Amino acid sequence: AEGQLLPELGGKPDEERGIYAMDAKTNSVYRALTRVSLALVRGNYRLTYYQYPDSDYRGFELYDLGADPDELHDLYPGKPQVAVQMQADLLQKLADVNRPFQT
Repeated sequence: AEGQLLPELGGKPDEERGIYAMDAKTNSVYRALTRVSLALVRGNYRLTYYQYPDSDYRGFELYDLGADPDELHDLYPGKPQVAVQMQADLLQKLADVNRPFQT
């Protein structure tokens, strides 16, 4: 869905369209992202991936934004089947972003 107009701007609605958000402000702009939180919102779900090697932390969180807009109940441990494709897409996006920095 990259390159397509959002429905609010005259594009067609697409329930499978993903919206990505990233926080990587402590990374060098000249290196691959190593300290990052990356989120994918698709439909009612938000899957967030955290990768912070300085703190030895790496993990996923999944929230149903329709039922839990305050993101208080992490569904990832109990419903990973909902997150399987989202997880693959999220990790692929991170690999795509890091590709120019690989030697």
